[in-house]
Amino acid sequence: MQNLDKLVRNLIEGYTGNEQLITQKTLANGWEVCQHRTRLVDDFLLRFFGETLDGQDPECLFVILATGGYGRKELCPNSDIDLILIDDNEVPKDNRFLRQYDSSLLYAIPPNLGHTRMHNALDEIPKFETLQICSLMDMRFITGQPELQNQVLAHLRKHTSPEQFVKDRVAEHYAEVAKYSTNNSHPPFNL
Repeated sequence: MQNLDKLVRNLIEGYTGNEQLITQKTLANGWEVCQHRTRLVDDFLLRFFGETLDGQDPECLFVILATGGYGRKELCPNSDIDLILIDDNEVPKDNRFLRQYDSSLLYAIPPNLGHTRMHNALDEIPKFETLQICSLMDMRFITGQPELQNQVLAHLRKHTSPEQFVKDRVAEHYAEVAKYSTNNSHPPFNL
C-alpha cells in the first residue's frame, strides 16, 4: 500500500485541525466538530478500502459498517472508531482481502485514535449477544455490497424478538450492577 502512510498523515492532520476547532472560543456548535471528525474518518476509510481492494476481487460478498457513535456520525473526541465487517458466510481465513483488511487496518489507524473491529459471517447474526445487536442498531454503510447490508437487516429482524431483546438487555444490566456491587461498596447509580 504505497499511499497508506499519506492517508494516515492526512487523517492525523485532520484530527489535529479538528482539535484546534474545539479549543477556539468562537465554537458555537460541538455537533459540527463531531460531523467533521466523522467525515475525516469516512474519507480515510473509503480511501483505505480502495487501496486494500486495489481493483482485486475480494472473492466474497462483504459489507463494512460503522457502528456506535461513529455509525451515528457522532465521532466525539476520544471516541473509538467502531467497525464491523460482515461476510456472506464462512469465508476461509486465508482469504487475501480479509488478511489484508485485518493487518492493514490494525496498522493504519493510529493507536491514539482507538478503534474496535469485528468480523462476523452473516449466519452468525442469530447468535449475537444483545450488546452486539445494540451496536448494529446504529450501523451505517461504509463500503462493500449494499445488498448484503439489506440481508443483515433482514437477519436482525428475523432473529431478534423485541421482547426477548429487552429482557436479555435488562438481565445483562442487572448482572453488571450486581458484579459492580460485589466489588465496590457503592454502585455507580441506584435502580
